[in-house]
Amino acid sequence: MKDTIRVGLDIQNEALAEKYLGLPTAVGRSTKETFEYIPSRLKGVISSWSGREASCAGREIILKSVAQAVPTYSMSCFLLPVDTCKKMRSSISIYWWGSSVDNRHMHWMSWE
Repeated sequence: MKDTIRVGLDIQNEALAEKYLGLPTAVGRSTKETFEYIPSRLKGVISSWSGREASCAGREIILKSVAQAVPTYSMSCFLLPVDTCKKMRSSISIYWWGSSVDNRHMHWMSWE
């Protein structure tokens, strides 16, 4: 069926783009490498805010409205690797708690 349509419409070959709507079209065995662009994009977005001082409420709004929206579409279509989620969580918590390379802060943890 597919071949008859291809010949009838005179289509030479099929070509898939590497990405479609911002998502990879072909996901192989190594999903870790396939979705590596998400934490790096998130880190870029967060690093652009690093020079600005904001209150806790301001940082929360920025994180919820922008940073957590970056991976939302990808996460609705694919099950992301655990390592990718850890990298995203790490970038968000570093911004939230205000750590930098030369100025470290304590990251609080739940009792449970």
